[in-house]
Parts: sequence; C-alpha cells; structure tokens
Amino acid sequence: MSVDSFVQNFKNTFETAQKALNGSSKFYPNVVRANAFESFLKSGIPTTKNEEWKYVNLFPFFSIDFQFSASQVISNEFAIFIKDSIESINPDVALVLVNGKILPQLCKNLDSYEGKILGLDQYYNEHPDEFTTLFHSLQLSPNTIFENVSTALSFDGFVVQYDKNVVTEKPLFLLNFIDTTNNHIVIPTRYIVKAEKLSQASIIEQTLTFGPNTSLSIATSEVFVDEQANVTIVKLQNDKKESIVLDSMSIAQKSSSTVTSTTVSYGSSLIRNNHRAVHNGSNVHTNMFGLAIAQDKQVIDNHTEIDHATAHCSSTESYKHILSDSSTVVFNGKVYVREQAQKTNAYQSNKTILLSDTATINSKPQLEIFADDVKCSHGATCGGIDEEAIFYLRSRGISTKDAMSMLTLAFAEDVIMKIENESVRTRIEEDFLTLLSNRTK
Repeated sequence: MSVDSFVQNFKNTFETAQKALNGSSKFYPNVVRANAFESFLKSGIPTTKNEEWKYVNLFPFFSIDFQFSASQVISNEFAIFIKDSIESINPDVALVLVNGKILPQLCKNLDSYEGKILGLDQYYNEHPDEFTTLFHSLQLSPNTIFENVSTALSFDGFVVQYDKNVVTEKPLFLLNFIDTTNNHIVIPTRYIVKAEKLSQASIIEQTLTFGPNTSLSIATSEVFVDEQANVTIVKLQNDKKESIVLDSMSIAQKSSSTVTSTTVSYGSSLIRNNHRAVHNGSNVHTNMFGLAIAQDKQVIDNHTEIDHATAHCSSTESYKHILSDSSTVVFNGKVYVREQAQKTNAYQSNKTILLSDTATINSKPQLEIFADDVKCSHGATCGGIDEEAIFYLRSRGISTKDAMSMLTLAFAEDVIMKIENESVRTRIEEDFLTLLSNRTK
C-alpha cells in the first residue's frame, strides 16, 4: 500500500458520502467540506521538503493499508474493552465516541451537564450566521494539512457550547474508542468548543484503540472563547503503540479570557500536534503546557503558535520532553508579537532530558517581535540527568534506577501539576513511573 492509495481511499470515501447527500451539496457545511476535500487533494501528504515537516518522514507511516470506513457493529470483546476503560477512567461526565461517532447510550450524565452538545449540521440550522463565522475559520497556517481531511469527513462532527455565565463544576471527558479488529482504520473527528461570556469549562480528551491493527486518529478542534471566559483543555495521548495521532487545535480568545491547554504524550508510534492560539482582545492570557516521554522509535512532534495580535496580553508556554532509545522529538514553538501588540508579556521554554545517546531532539523556539514595548523570552535546554543529584540520592541508600526515575519524574512534575483533575494526574504519574522504571535501567 502506498501513499497514493491512502489519498485514493480518502477520495473514494468522500465521493461516496457526497452521493448520499440527496441534493444538499449546496448546504453550507457541505460546501466547506467540499472545499477542504479539494484543498487536501491539491496539497497531498507533506514531505520532508516542507519546512514544517522536515524532521518527520510520514511516508513509512502512511504505507499501511488504511480504511476510512469502520464497522458500527460493536463486538462483545470491544464492548467489554469500552466498559472496562470507562470504569477505569471513572468520569463524572463523558461524551463517548465509537469509531468517530457519538453513541448516546454510552455517554454519561450528559442530560445534567451544563454544556450543550449539538451536531455540526444541527448547529448550523439553529445558528447559521454564527456557524458560518466559526466553522473552519481558524486555519491560521498551511502547516496543518490534515485539518482538511477531518473537515471534509466531518459529517459526525459536533459542537460543545457553554452559554453565558455557565460554570461547569466537572470536566467533560471526550472519549473516542477505535476498533481495529478487522482493518487498519482512519478515524477523523471534528468539533467546535464555544465558550460564551463569563463561562468556565474544562475538557479532557483521550483516544483508546482496541484490536491488533493500526489506528490513525485525525482530530481537529476549534475553540472560541468570549470575554472573561475561562477554558481548560487536557489532551491525554497515551494510546497503544499501534496507533498514530495527528491532532490540530486552534484557539481564538477575546478580551480578558484565559485558556490553559496541557498535552501529555507517551503512547503511539507517531504523534503530531499543531496547537495554536490567537488573541482578539486586550488582557488575554494563554497557557500552553506539554509533556512527552518517548521510547523505542517513537516520534512526537509538537508545533505551537501563539499570535499576540492585540495589546496588553500575555502567554506562558512550557514543553518538557524525556527521550530514550532511538526516539525522536520535535518542538517548533512560534510566538508572534504584532506591531500593535504593545505591553505584551510572553514566555516560552523547552527543556529536554536524554536518557540515551541515540535519541534525537530537534528544538526550535522562535520569537517574532514587531512591537517595541514588550517583555518576551524564550529558551531551550537539553542534557542528561545530573550525576551529582544521582550520587546524592545513592548516598542516601536509593538505587541508581530509582534515583533516575525520581529525578526524571520531578523534572516532569511541574507540567503534570498543571492538570487540575486529581484522578487524571494520578493516572499519568503512575504510567510515568512504570515507563521510567523500564527506561532508566
């Protein structure tokens, strides 16, 4: 199977969906989908000649015989996997997707949830003007080519809306279950988050794959945050090794709003994140935190953009990576400060620990400043674990293996602690300790 076959399978899937529209091809959401379809066909899968993909060769990953249609029949084994996973996660509120489609019977406590869940087409019918303004409006750069795939196949997309003054007490878990029992499967997901004035919400997103074959999750989200709203987003990327994740998230913030996103990556053979935010008002603050632990031949590629387009705003960005074996991690962080964005305060940091001589980190923190009254800093560090700290712990009776695990977890802890949900923090810490125990022998 070649890359050309992947594109052809995508084309066949979209064209089959188009034939089932029954004359609604001019329906606005379908027009956007058709435009995204044409855009992807023109661009294709990026090569390493593309500056934004220069460190990651996608072609070996896309040589797999991926299918774009998954069975909607849930086998007994898959049903048990879903049930056990939900019980293990134990969410108070859960929006459950199976192979990219919402299954209401598996969702948990949505009837009492403060946010509203609407299908994309339903949202357009009820709010046509607002939908036209929002849907696919935040594609800020050409780097995120795969957004076009998830947009073109967004027939099962949805909107999470928080009305004015709504304050959610519990986080919404977005759980996407993928069944690869019979085929290598592509699952595109597409959703919008709309947080209106003075609202507060928290979303935790996770994909879980069942079966022996490879899953390719292509996820795209757009987050719109109105004045004085506060949104927290956690992306837990700890899927099984036989999975690939391509995740794009675009955020638009209005005056006095705050968004905090935390991405934790330690599963999948390939993870590519394109996360970006633009400021559309004064006194906006954006937090972007990331943590990755990579082993074997894993590839984790984090691309971020924060666009300070208005004055009196701030951003904090901190990404930490822990690498071992022959893994590869990329950090490409861009902070733009526009000419009109005076009084900007922007901080960017990327720190990496290498646990082997064969691991590779490609770090490129960037500041582009066109204003003169700003406070901006960025930096990157890379190295091994402090030998003196290991010696100190060993002198206190702690083994070398345990000392390395303790120091490495301490390095990651400040990012983990950014996650407010205690159960998620505990799960991540337990997983990290297991991973570090295996990698610091």
